[in-house]
Amino acid sequence: MTIKVTKPAINVIEKLNSGANLVGRTDSPSFSVYAGSHLYMPNDDTWYKTIYSNEQWDSHDCISQGSETKDNRFICPPGHAGKYMFNYGAHMTFSTGSDAHFAMKILQNGEVLHLDMWAINHSQHRGYGQWSTVIDLGVGDYVEVFTQWLGYGWDSSSLFLYGGTNCKFQGYKLT
Repeated sequence: MTIKVTKPAINVIEKLNSGANLVGRTDSPSFSVYAGSHLYMPNDDTWYKTIYSNEQWDSHDCISQGSETKDNRFICPPGHAGKYMFNYGAHMTFSTGSDAHFAMKILQNGEVLHLDMWAINHSQHRGYGQWSTVIDLGVGDYVEVFTQWLGYGWDSSSLFLYGGTNCKFQGYKLT
């Protein structure tokens, strides 16, 4: 099967949300969630689970909501094993300090699949990153996102991820 996508993945997800289907499937899981409030990260060199409290849609009720360790993850539903496209990203800011590195990682069943990092200098005071990846999932497998920062001598109480649609986690089944 050949899949040809001519627009960015976000447009494909928006199309799925409108009720259209991709590759002729009528029952493909898809979701889009985002952080409804800022996520403060007070400790340097600590991984924080990214909390997605607002759901734009979840076609198969696959996103677990809440604040427990098992929440804020996509769980592959029964009958829908296969390849999935995931998009995740965040908008980070801080008000004081010097250079920093900001990282996000996506995990499958607790194992790191991808780790992405970008540098931010003190004159910018903000950064935005977005990544996409394809993951092969079995029924019951779960996928989740974590965030970390490495600051160099600045006030950590002023560092946070912006809540809103720039801090997102999205996905849909390809095959």
